[in-house]
Amino acid sequence: VFFVISGYLITNMILFQRSQNTFTFLVFYQRRIRRIIPALLLVMLFSIPLAYFFMHPGELENFGQSLVSTTFMANNILLYLTSGYWDLASDFKPLLHTWSLGVEEQYYIIFPLLIAALSKFSAIRLNHALYFLTLISFLFFMYMQNIDRDAAFYLLASRFWEIGIGACTAIFLIQDQRHH
Repeated sequence: VFFVISGYLITNMILFQRSQNTFTFLVFYQRRIRRIIPALLLVMLFSIPLAYFFMHPGELENFGQSLVSTTFMANNILLYLTSGYWDLASDFKPLLHTWSLGVEEQYYIIFPLLIAALSKFSAIRLNHALYFLTLISFLFFMYMQNIDRDAAFYLLASRFWEIGIGACTAIFLIQDQRHH
């Protein structure tokens, strides 16, 4: 649900600002940074002394990797490569919850660029492309459920469909408002 809501809100905001000729990549990314980074840094900073005092050396090494990957909005990729969400070792990863921020931030990097590239075509083609990408992501997710459940859980390609549902809903509602 979180990804669907995020897809809806971001798409609605981008398309509204584009219709008003007020959208800029710089302002978009500045707003994302101001909204997410302060709280994330606070969590990371408070986690460091706790990890130092309560973790064994091997766990501290994993924690350090998680700090670095979270800083680069890629903890979802690290977690995919090193463990599953439900693994016992995951109980000892205080930044485990940041996997979803990784997916969301990767989406924030790619999606506005995608909208800008596809907006050069008609609105109908933009919509069809977004619907197609959402469907492809859902099919990829379903396929990966049988092949690699961790990839299906952690990676943007298999989570985009959730964000895409929100984005498609925003587009549908915008078009519906224009027709009434």
